[in-house]
Amino acid sequence: MIITLSGYPGTHTKKLGKALSLELGLNFVSEEELGKESNVIVSDKESAEKMEEIIKEKIQKGKLVEGIIAPAIVKPELSVFLLSSEKNRAKNLAISKNISEVEAVSMLEELEENIGNAMLEAKGIDVFDLSRYDLVVSLEKIKDDGAIALVKKSLGELK
Repeated sequence: MIITLSGYPGTHTKKLGKALSLELGLNFVSEEELGKESNVIVSDKESAEKMEEIIKEKIQKGKLVEGIIAPAIVKPELSVFLLSSEKNRAKNLAISKNISEVEAVSMLEELEENIGNAMLEAKGIDVFDLSRYDLVVSLEKIKDDGAIALVKKSLGELK
């Protein structure tokens, strides 16, 4: 089984992905970590294509993959997208990077634009098109445990 967990930058997909992978007994893989290991940061068509190669090579059954690119490359049994307001995402990023929320908003906008444009150029895919995902969960009113429960329930309902 492969599950992908995606979200806008700052949504805490890595934190939730690690918790969910433990609950499901799957190995956790982060696109960001794969990129760091290979010195690839997705910012343009060429880097998006390199990341695609890395994901194809590294991802096989029994994985929960956290990242925005994997759902377009692997064929997950379930693809999940987490939503959170820009304000909350900026707050999360500001805390984790020790920067101001204003700087965090700017960083989020740049990250989203770079990743979105890179994948559009490389694959013709809008990674932020929510209709591509099997399950979209807003974290505005649902706590982490509730999001995990929704994913687990959705897995039980797969055809």
